[in-house]
Amino acid sequence: MGRKEIRLRYSGFIVFVSRLLSVATGLAFVLMITRSVSPKEFGIWGNIGDLLTYFILLSSVIPFWATRFVAREHTGSAKTGLITNVLISIASASVYLVLLPTILSAFQVGTYAILYAVMSIQILELYTITALEAVLQVIQPQAIGYSLLITEICKVALGFVLIIILKLGLLGGILSIITANIIQIAFYMKLTAKELTENMSWTYLKAVSYTHLTLPTKRIV
Repeated sequence: MGRKEIRLRYSGFIVFVSRLLSVATGLAFVLMITRSVSPKEFGIWGNIGDLLTYFILLSSVIPFWATRFVAREHTGSAKTGLITNVLISIASASVYLVLLPTILSAFQVGTYAILYAVMSIQILELYTITALEAVLQVIQPQAIGYSLLITEICKVALGFVLIIILKLGLLGGILSIITANIIQIAFYMKLTAKELTENMSWTYLKAVSYTHLTLPTKRIV
């Protein structure tokens, strides 16, 4: 059974508007952080974000191919992409935690060890989100825009409670992001539930390792 026709203009408009509004919500969130922490702690916030980028470098490799396989309706490609990315995220987070003592010592930020440790959860989340978005780009691209709006609103609301009211500072900011990401993942999982019920196939990973794909264009049963 074919998929519903995607309304490209509508999807593009939704994603554009959501990203535009996310600039405002992102600014609001940063303002809450800056007004609640010291200059040194704000520097720690930036350092944590910089470190995160190094450990999510591989997050888009498998999703890039997953999008192509899902578009060609290869059975189980969505689930295979998700599981593979989750496994990579576990490996990446594990490496990060192993290196964490060295990182803390190098930057002399041992007093903020718990903040750096909690960041490992974000590594797992971002790999998962990237894999699920690869599927949604094919079946419901507008949902990515809706999700961004929901996530940003939740992040700001949680930030207000944890940072401003409960005065948890940087920990409150990190927990706000982690919780908002969990909400985003739950939303994505619901939308991709049908695709994720299919049986996974490791043969797709073999195809990814070659320059020219050898998989047939017909749906594999």
